[in-house]
Amino acid sequence: MIEKQANQAEQAQIDAVKQRIRRILGELKALAKSPEVTDEQFLAQIAARTLESTGAAGVTIWQVNGDGEVAVVHEAGSTSNNSQLDDSQLIIHERLVRTVSANGRPTLIEPQAVDPNSGETINPMAFLLLLKPLNDPSLHRRFVIELFQRPGIAAAARAGYMRYLEEIGEIFGSWQARHQLRFQTTQQTRQQKLLDFVRDIHGSLDPGEVAYAAANDGRLLADCDRLSVLSFDGRRCQVLAVSGQDDFDDRSNVVRKQQNLASLVCRTQEPLWLIGQSEELPRATRDLVDDYLNESHSRTIGVIPLFDGKGETDEDTELEDVDTAIPTGALILEWFAQDVTEDQAMEDVVVLSDHVGRALANANEYKGIFLMPVWRAVGKWKWLMSARTLPKTIAVGVSILVLALFFLVFPWSFNMRVDGVLEPVEKYNVFANSAGVVEDVLIQHGQQVLKGDPLVILRNKDLETKLTQAYSELGVVSQQQASASAAAWRARQEQNQEQELLASSEQATLLQQKSGLLTTIKLLEAQKEQLTIRSPINGTIVSWDPVRQLTERPVSPQDVVLVVATLDSEWHMELFIPERKYGHVLKATEKQGSFPKVTFFAATDPNQRFKGQITQMESYASEHAPYGSSVRAFADFDGDHPELYVGAAITAKIHCGTKSVGYAWFHELFEFVQSRLLF
Repeated sequence: MIEKQANQAEQAQIDAVKQRIRRILGELKALAKSPEVTDEQFLAQIAARTLESTGAAGVTIWQVNGDGEVAVVHEAGSTSNNSQLDDSQLIIHERLVRTVSANGRPTLIEPQAVDPNSGETINPMAFLLLLKPLNDPSLHRRFVIELFQRPGIAAAARAGYMRYLEEIGEIFGSWQARHQLRFQTTQQTRQQKLLDFVRDIHGSLDPGEVAYAAANDGRLLADCDRLSVLSFDGRRCQVLAVSGQDDFDDRSNVVRKQQNLASLVCRTQEPLWLIGQSEELPRATRDLVDDYLNESHSRTIGVIPLFDGKGETDEDTELEDVDTAIPTGALILEWFAQDVTEDQAMEDVVVLSDHVGRALANANEYKGIFLMPVWRAVGKWKWLMSARTLPKTIAVGVSILVLALFFLVFPWSFNMRVDGVLEPVEKYNVFANSAGVVEDVLIQHGQQVLKGDPLVILRNKDLETKLTQAYSELGVVSQQQASASAAAWRARQEQNQEQELLASSEQATLLQQKSGLLTTIKLLEAQKEQLTIRSPINGTIVSWDPVRQLTERPVSPQDVVLVVATLDSEWHMELFIPERKYGHVLKATEKQGSFPKVTFFAATDPNQRFKGQITQMESYASEHAPYGSSVRAFADFDGDHPELYVGAAITAKIHCGTKSVGYAWFHELFEFVQSRLLF
């Protein structure tokens, strides 16, 4: 009776396992039909569900490329990462995977199996290995699924696992068929995008419109984060369009450095592709690349010269004209957060560069027709010279001439209007040294502090967790070390050399782990100390209501947390000269032999004017919120000054000598026409 009940329980358990396997296989078949699931997600589900259904110690899915190189694609379970193998054993295991992939047959390998012919080890692991190739001839992709089973399982169970892997192979084949269909659909969509792209860039003969369409449509085609189109006149590149921007400042640092880099590439006539580091580039190229990367913060950049395609010849003709062709421009492709190799993007880049080069060359050729704007305007001006309107035309012309002479000859004071603030000379931004959340703010607005005083205490849960875990692991290792020491002592007493050697080896390993944990704890304690932000100087807290502003606020390294200033020291004006006005101030400085004088008023007292003198001026432009791209300058007071409040807004005029009335009044209009219309 008892035996019968045991058999019934065992049969019920077997039926439950079979039911679970059928359910999992059904779920995988349904998943293979889902159009939203990617390759990576599908293979990951196969690994996880196989581990669940077979009860294996681990599951690994390998990918084998055309050169026979193997790599782990997905793995599940505690032993699937082969971490217990040394380098030589891992080579043997990978060779086994290559062999199974090549012969295309399911294979079962016993633990520690040895080839009877050569005597070489086939399976260096203590697990029963079951391997099944998952090949995709249509896409030339080869995969192998591998199960790590405990040794000694019954023959019926082994046969069941192999049948399960056969089912997985059929599901994988069904998935690949649908994958091929999706691949063809994607290719058709890409071809349609390419046709739309070609139609857009060849639909205009205006270089600006061609470049705009190439930048915005080409960015989608190349799947990059930013695409810039530049023209090349044989000497220097000029940015025509940047994807995602209807307008841009062609004198900004990023644009100027883009032009410098593209000019070098166009002169060399060789594409430049860079991922991350630039150490292997020639020095001149490396300097320009590093200079641009510091401004753009791109991770991957590709600079591709553009040609008009007119120098191309057939295979039977010589290629001398191609080698000496001058580029018409360049493309700059940028990825901000991913590594993209040249091989991955080359198909799209070739299409882009070919069509954009031809379209841009045609537009430039049309624009370069001699006096084209004049021919367009001639017909519109004929009526001015008719007999009835000629006297009026002459009178208006004379008036315009007199007015023009007045604007060109009469002198006028030439001033640059800029914004700024009043600041103490000794003012420091207090930065966060590490990431965290503000736990306690120890100061108030206006409070006096000394150098080194704690100001803010941060909390970093990840750091606390790591520190607690490190101490816990240290305790475990210490206990294991004591156990290993006791085992070694017992082995010596029993004169068991093998056990003594194993215990001594374990002691050495644990000692090394303990040393590593102690080093880790020391580093974590140092990081914990950095969570306390201290004052860099003796001064006063000028940040408003820091308790309310900072409490429970997350901060990152180099975030400005507080501002400390010495209010009883010297004060000065901090002026922000817009980049477009900096050239005039610089010329006035060179002409006068000293920094210009300024006249200013403060927002707190707009009715009174004060004077000052610029004493220091930076030599480069940077982003200063809310003033935009500007050059920072410092000026001292010349005599009286307004009431001193930290950050009080001021408006100043920088005296840059005298110019003609027309230039003094309308210099910004002249510069706009020169830079945007004539250049």
